Amino acid sequence: MSQDKFALGMVEYKEEDFNSTPDLDSYQYSLFGKYLTGKALELGAGAGRISKLVVGNLNVSEIVLSEPSAYFFDHLVKQVPKSSKLKCIQGQSGELVGKYSNYFDCVYSVDVMEHIENDKRFLNECYEMLKSGGLCIVLVPAVQFLYSNLDKSIGHYRRYDKSLVKKTIAETPFIIESMSYNNFVGFLASLWFIKIKKLDYQSPSNKKQFMFLARVYSRYVIPIVQFVERVVPVPIGLNLTIILRKK
Repeated sequence: MSQDKFALGMVEYKEEDFNSTPDLDSYQYSLFGKYLTGKALELGAGAGRISKLVVGNLNVSEIVLSEPSAYFFDHLVKQVPKSSKLKCIQGQSGELVGKYSNYFDCVYSVDVMEHIENDKRFLNECYEMLKSGGLCIVLVPAVQFLYSNLDKSIGHYRRYDKSLVKKTIAETPFIIESMSYNNFVGFLASLWFIKIKKLDYQSPSNKKQFMFLARVYSRYVIPIVQFVERVVPVPIGLNLTIILRKK
């Protein structure tokens, strides 16, 4: 995996680790799952944490999962359930445009765009693959102040806020349907462990600690976060959910 630039700095998971944060996975999916319909494309599907949930969406008739990392692609094809409406492709967004121009009803990515240096080009490629009126759904890490050595070590070029998104989208043909911050408690936890305590993610002992904290957070904290944020919008959060529409 060390030679795989698309898996830069990532934890070398064991098979069981891919299913270790089911509540967090369900929470992230709940932020955009209702928008998915028809033919859907996931860019940067990773090991299929979110993909497995999308396969069960009855409003989705066809799913293409794209993952450029050879390391994660191997795990992706093992993790996602077999389905006649599902296809896995190893590749980047730019490699799909020619084949899938004006093809999809929705294109989505979860924690992907921050890994891409030219995010405007990425968005334009998404635009090209959408039908007229189609949706592009992007979940990204939020608040540039939280940018840390952890972000840098796993290949993040930036974190996002609403003003940066507006500026970026203004240089694309998309229309912003909505933007919302999510996971306020995660913002506080990241502020403490990453910015203040400066947890070194790359040390073997801290990787174990990080994974343990992720499991605990997913199981015990996320259900509370999800319940509260259903009724109380938060002013800031660890993540930002962006819904864009093709004109």
